[in-house]
Amino acid sequence: MYRKLRSAVAALPLSLLLVLTGGVASNAQAAGSPVLRNWDCDPGGSLIWCAITVEGGVTPYTYQWYKDGDLKTQFTGHVLRIGCIPGNSVRIDVVVTDATGQQVSAWAVCTCLRDWQ
Repeated sequence: MYRKLRSAVAALPLSLLLVLTGGVASNAQAAGSPVLRNWDCDPGGSLIWCAITVEGGVTPYTYQWYKDGDLKTQFTGHVLRIGCIPGNSVRIDVVVTDATGQQVSAWAVCTCLRDWQ
């Protein structure tokens, strides 16, 4: 059995709203703070795979991933793939910081599923 946990924010950045309505945004308006576009965590077997998509702000972004409160320094990109014990729950947090220091964060509690084979 496969479960997928998705969480997304409803707010659209000003630049996207202006594109949808035919308006034009200045660079200052378009930059703003980073905005979470997609947060995806898939627990299965002995791995949890999470990915985050961020827009806005000023690139480059830095990513800090946490498993049960412990910083996982080996993961510095937009994807986390980390082991877990089937049947146990873990909390996954991510903090994304843009080049100006603006941040967006997300978290999820995932239960590692048992392999069904």
